[in-house]
Amino acid sequence: MVRTPVGIPVLELIRKRRDPAISRSLRPTVAAVLAYVAALHVSADRPPLLAPLTAVLVVQVSLYATLVTGIKRIVIVIVGLLIAVFFTNLAGLTWWSLGVLVFVSLAVGHLLHLGYLVPEVAVSALLVLGVVHPATSALNHLTEALIGAGAGVLLNLAIPPPAYVQPAGEAVQDLATRMAGLLREVAREVTAGAGRDRTEAWLRSAHRLDREIIRVERELVRAEESMRFNPRARPVRHAARVLRSGLDSLERCSVSLRTLLRSLSDLGRERQPHEPLYSPDVAALLYRLLTHLADAVERFGLVTAAVAVAEAERAEADLVQSLLEAREARERISAQLRTQDPRNWELNGTVLANAAHIIEELDSSLQSALRLDEFSTTTRTP
Repeated sequence: MVRTPVGIPVLELIRKRRDPAISRSLRPTVAAVLAYVAALHVSADRPPLLAPLTAVLVVQVSLYATLVTGIKRIVIVIVGLLIAVFFTNLAGLTWWSLGVLVFVSLAVGHLLHLGYLVPEVAVSALLVLGVVHPATSALNHLTEALIGAGAGVLLNLAIPPPAYVQPAGEAVQDLATRMAGLLREVAREVTAGAGRDRTEAWLRSAHRLDREIIRVERELVRAEESMRFNPRARPVRHAARVLRSGLDSLERCSVSLRTLLRSLSDLGRERQPHEPLYSPDVAALLYRLLTHLADAVERFGLVTAAVAVAEAERAEADLVQSLLEAREARERISAQLRTQDPRNWELNGTVLANAAHIIEELDSSLQSALRLDEFSTTTRTP
């Protein structure tokens, strides 16, 4: 078992942002200790455990989530304690009064739209139920909850959590890399003479990209939330808009890619089981087109992640070049297909149209990202 050296200061551990388990564990731990020490001055007759419990529950990943959760926890404690005091004075502790209390607490929680926090209203009420002096106990519990919520909020105000821009940028870049990998796989297999037996596999891979988009969306939402009310996020305030625009563009490109592959699948149905989709010369042109599209998509992911942290100059030039080469490849294969395969021009036209959609989407989003970057640079310049 590897032991952490005792001499490592706590602040050094907090700065290890590449290890989220450490930083996420230290913040609620410090908040719990501070809340407990502060609550000891209020409740000297018993251990004030509700204060550190509330602090641990309040401290979230982002400052905004901490503030929102702190307010909700205070509301939960107040409502639960009021319900408990009322029922204790009215009926005392019996099996039926306990059942009614739990039911009413949960119903009130739903009426207040507390979501996943609804059960905590009943927990707060049950903490007071059955004590000798319910009003005094309720007041003590409320004080402890306020101390715990305050400790959690103040800690995040004093040491703001990081803005999770880099993980969101890496997620967007990873999505673009996966999409580019699928394009390159299709390009290689078409050149190797793939037929309709492979087109369904391509479609399944395209559908799997939807799950990746959902994962990236979660990362981006976390990044956006981490920048709200966070003074450490000012230098990268524009990053959320850049990443959001990039993800939207990749999602639209994913739809176009899926439609392109659907057209290839439909084209495969017109062929014999082992007949290639295209002749060798057309397949070579399609290989160039799909490869340039893959380069453009991958470099778009690099540009989006780089613009978010203001390091995009080289990636921008590479992306512009890839888009130019993709346009040229599309024009060449379009001319070839018109003369060589007019019978399937409708399906081939759909393939080319969706390739054009991907090119134009990436180009348009690149220009928007650069305008956002230029605007943010101008506003940051004194």
